[in-house]
Amino acid sequence: MTDGVFAKKTFVAMMNPYGTVKRVFPSVIDHAGPSCLYLGLKDTNAIDPEYVRSLERAGIYLHTIDAASLGGRAVDPALINPLTMRPMTGSSSGSALNVLYHINDIALGTDGGGSVLAPAASVNLYGFISPALDEKRMRTFAKTSTDGITFTPSLGFIARDLAVLKRALALTFSFKSIEYEIVECPADLDRFGARRPLISWLRENVRPGVLLVSHEGPVDLMGTGDSISGSWDESTRLDQRASMKGLMRVANMAGLSALSVPSDRLACCTLLISSPDDEGFSAIMSEAEKLACSFNPVAERYFSNLDNHFSNGGWQCC
Repeated sequence: MTDGVFAKKTFVAMMNPYGTVKRVFPSVIDHAGPSCLYLGLKDTNAIDPEYVRSLERAGIYLHTIDAASLGGRAVDPALINPLTMRPMTGSSSGSALNVLYHINDIALGTDGGGSVLAPAASVNLYGFISPALDEKRMRTFAKTSTDGITFTPSLGFIARDLAVLKRALALTFSFKSIEYEIVECPADLDRFGARRPLISWLRENVRPGVLLVSHEGPVDLMGTGDSISGSWDESTRLDQRASMKGLMRVANMAGLSALSVPSDRLACCTLLISSPDDEGFSAIMSEAEKLACSFNPVAERYFSNLDNHFSNGGWQCC
């Protein structure tokens, strides 16, 4: 990218046309160059500034603080998913959108019950979580979910490109050439049901050397995967199930690593789940390379064209 492109990213962030940005760091332009990546950060105190500094030492520089759904809600009624035209999936909602909009190259958020994986999948981006990311600090943020499950959130990244994601994760994991067993999620497993039995099932079936595959989505397209709107009656519970958020809701709660690999279908992904170690990471990345597909070319042309924000409406400057 040229310095002009980096500058346009910051100009768009400062314009904030989508309501996705809470704060901009314009001085990031000082680092613009061929190996520079712009980072968006979820608006949360759970992310350690020192961890962000470690990313900057690797050429991934903080550009924006991103909007997030209030209270960690699984949908964000304040933001719109521009692909599905429905409320954006939460809670790392603004972070995912700022990557989609080419304001940032990569985003860092937190995932308790799908808060990185689901937003990434909903806009056909890569999302990765693991308890191995800044594990010591994240253990101090234990929470209880709306269905009474105590869990520790994980850090997670969202990116358009797998290579960009791997660059950020190289600070934590070492890639190894390994053999692994692929296990498909069984058809009779109720992936969209209660979380407790799914957590137990994952802990029993995902172990070192095993890579679990689950095809999920379209996320929040045919229904709304939110515990508040889904809590009223049987019809709203059915609508919640129709959001097609499956094991992405429980991968973190089971203490596992997971990667959502975007599909060529709208808001769909292949979810890869592994043990949270170098071997699991290596299996995930090896399989993801085989599954990688191009982003929808029509959408890519539209969202990558930052000049759309600087049209003068046909007026000519004197």
